[in-house]
Amino acid sequence: AQEGGTGSREFWRDEYILNAAIANYRKPYVAIMDGIVMGGGVGVSAHGSVRVVTERSMIGMPETGIGFVPDVGGTYLLARTPGELGTHIALTTARLSAGDAIACGFADHYIPSAKIDSFIEALT
Repeated sequence: AQEGGTGSREFWRDEYILNAAIANYRKPYVAIMDGIVMGGGVGVSAHGSVRVVTERSMIGMPETGIGFVPDVGGTYLLARTPGELGTHIALTTARLSAGDAIACGFADHYIPSAKIDSFIEALT
């Protein structure tokens, strides 16, 4: 960026195009957020039409901790949380557990991690 390169601009453009495609995909887009889901992982998960979390889920946008605006449509997601939860998450870099993610609208369903394989099998 300091040398006038455009790589970062192209990267962000491609990332937003991908996230918009996920959000608008006509078929069910199932995202299983099992484990740490941060930054770009939120983008490819939380914009899906079926978003699943487990007891191991930890979801967040750590870029807010260094003063960056959440990317991957994070501000869109945060603005749609109940009350001022999105503001709290953005200002404190809070990490969301499975229940938090569902309550804030980042996820829809909970499945115990031990049942992920059978869930995927049922989908196929």
